Amino acid sequence: MKALKILLVVAMVLSMSVPTTYAIHEDEITEVLSRIGMTFAGYVRSRVSIDMKTTEGAAADGGDLEETVFGGTAKGQIDFSATSPMGDMGGLTASAKVSLVMDAGGASSDDAWVALSNDSMEFKLGRFENEDLHGFGNDFYVPGAPGAPDSYTANKARGRKETGAALTFNASDAMKVSVGGVYGGSNFAGIRPLVKFSTGGLTLTAGGEYYVEMPTDNDAEDQTTVTGFGGKGEFSLGAIGLGVAGAYGIAGGKDAAGDDLDEVKTMTMSGWMTMGVGEAATLGAGARYTMQDTDNVDDDDTHIQAYVSYTVKPFMNDNMKLEVGGGYGGADLAGDIKNSAFGAATRLRYDF
Repeated sequence: MKALKILLVVAMVLSMSVPTTYAIHEDEITEVLSRIGMTFAGYVRSRVSIDMKTTEGAAADGGDLEETVFGGTAKGQIDFSATSPMGDMGGLTASAKVSLVMDAGGASSDDAWVALSNDSMEFKLGRFENEDLHGFGNDFYVPGAPGAPDSYTANKARGRKETGAALTFNASDAMKVSVGGVYGGSNFAGIRPLVKFSTGGLTLTAGGEYYVEMPTDNDAEDQTTVTGFGGKGEFSLGAIGLGVAGAYGIAGGKDAAGDDLDEVKTMTMSGWMTMGVGEAATLGAGARYTMQDTDNVDDDDTHIQAYVSYTVKPFMNDNMKLEVGGGYGGADLAGDIKNSAFGAATRLRYDF
């Protein structure tokens, strides 16, 4: 345990010293990397958030009960990525990325992948999102109401569950097709095909997924399945960016006895906007609506979320980014229960 604490302290010190060290020796480092044909990038960022969550319920005397809880979190992240051509191997390029998240005194891996690519295709293996089928603009912090249904964004079979892989083909300059998914031996598997089209300031992405998870006990018959699809459209015009997205998923499966579970259907719709303000700032806003329908249940649970954010480059430094934002989450649950959450956050990022 003592060794682990020492390792974490060293990691935090390095996370704070790397940007400064790189800035001082940036020219020398760039020259060395260019000689071997390698490009290197990364960032260090931290986020602090505070929130207030209100939960409704029934008191012991049969009356109404309302409880408000204040909380907060602090997180740090270090990200490294590198790209290098593979000599005379048909124009192949190798790239890799490692991202480490520090939270509550511990550390865990976020993105961690390797890839081989050329002008026509790419193969990627590891932990990664592949292409986002939903999106929510600059949503670095969006509070969720207690007990609210989770948003469905067509990413259950994305490559961030243990090991994932994706094969992407560049069908043309404007369109690419990708087939990705996850695999965990006899425990889970999923596939996620999608297509992305870009022209001018318009980008359209659409796809579907199928995911199945089974128990590690071979004698049990229970399993969970998720089938869904989603898509988004993004449009940029000068300093203004607009986006809309929608996704629909069905979760089902069987219980331990082999009987069918009640299906849970979730629909999520989102819209967002970003707008450049001056030379070094961006204003963002977005709203999201989620509705969950469960078989044999009369009431549908709903969740409304919204946020505003402001991004600025302190001291006009292109390598530094400061983000501040706030948001709201409101849930309308069975039994006429209405829970809510309010929160605010700030995030500082330095690219090197």
